[in-house]
Amino acid sequence: MPNTSLINMSLPSYDDDADIAVLNSNFQMLDDWLKDNVISRHDDMFNDFIINGLQPSTTTNVLVHDCDSLWDEISPSSGITVVLDTFDYKQGSGCLKINMDSNAGVGILASKALSPIDLRDTTGIKLWVKSNVNTNAGDYSLLLSKSPMSQQPIVTLPFPALVANSWTLITLPFSDVSELYDIISVSVKMNVDMGICSLWIDYVNAINFASTISSGTAYIKGHRIVKPEVLHTFSENKDTYIYLDVNSDYIFKEVAIGGNEPLMPPDTIKIARVITSSYNIIEVIDLRNMSAMVVSPTLTDGQVTESKLATDSVSTNKIKNNAVTSVKIATDAILSYHIKDSQIINAKLKDGDISLGNGTHASKAGKLNAEFRTFTVRGNYDSYNPEDVIAHGLNRIPKGYLLVSTDKPVQLYSGNSLWTNTHIYLKGTTANAVVTIMIF
Repeated sequence: MPNTSLINMSLPSYDDDADIAVLNSNFQMLDDWLKDNVISRHDDMFNDFIINGLQPSTTTNVLVHDCDSLWDEISPSSGITVVLDTFDYKQGSGCLKINMDSNAGVGILASKALSPIDLRDTTGIKLWVKSNVNTNAGDYSLLLSKSPMSQQPIVTLPFPALVANSWTLITLPFSDVSELYDIISVSVKMNVDMGICSLWIDYVNAINFASTISSGTAYIKGHRIVKPEVLHTFSENKDTYIYLDVNSDYIFKEVAIGGNEPLMPPDTIKIARVITSSYNIIEVIDLRNMSAMVVSPTLTDGQVTESKLATDSVSTNKIKNNAVTSVKIATDAILSYHIKDSQIINAKLKDGDISLGNGTHASKAGKLNAEFRTFTVRGNYDSYNPEDVIAHGLNRIPKGYLLVSTDKPVQLYSGNSLWTNTHIYLKGTTANAVVTIMIF
């Protein structure tokens, strides 16, 4: 009896164009046959799954200047004084404060020399700003230059309007980054004579939320989805869940950091959870299912009955005679044979041998679902002090923490940010105290 093909495929020719066309047709035919005759007919055996790729990348922000030291590249002009304010600041140990009197004029107020930095992979600048008077958009600007003392600036970034006496984290987007390399000077310029006033600047940082989602292949409801590399810009301070749907479209759902996962859209597969800070993408958590087959379906109640266990299928070497009876588990099968006090002889299970671990940084706290973390407190506890960000590996939102050891008298307080599956936020009363905590 002659052999017959399940699928009638064409034979490739030796002509390049025809050969490629025939191969493409054959692959499509095979793909359709698998979907219609295997996956669709046996969908209880197949998961939606990802073959490869489809993962976003983390990003790196670039610190321009932390403002913990004085901006002293140029001598202040008449009517201008530049000081380091170590009392009223937002991050680190201080900020730049510029005081202007009636003699101050329009122009560069303060400038700082930098080691060369490259900002071509970033999308803009964030910085903390405060003015003691109301301002309009464009009254001040931030300048970035390849020349000393901010001469011939490469880019000029106007400030938005500011409300008097209020610290504001402002974002200054770039319109063109092609020349933003070898930057060696940053400065603040006053574009409108503001009279007698003061301006505070802190933590000038370039941001980067533009992530590349790698190319890859997935099967959803029997459909083969092939995705090219895609660039996506994420929102700051969010947990973003990424899904891929049967129409080959990405779906992005944002929640607060540490918030509950949103309802999964229909006909989609999970890709990743992306965690962002104020400046960049700090973590990508892989949520892909890479297995096509349903290997171990869960048995529901009643599916395993006494008739499914033949008399001799469980040997007397494994379970003592009469241990399994018509009531499934005889009372004395457990009490008399398996959990008698005298039978617990392993020293590791005795109370005296349950250890809390060695207490070193990032180590597990013995048998507890907890771990130790050591960090240095950044500043005195007040409304202006930044939070200490402490990473952990519990893969859940912790319930709390215990102070284990410290080299200085200190009290710890919860910060303002919400705790997440990977980080907690604390403030302390004593700057530079080295503390070890147990996170649980």
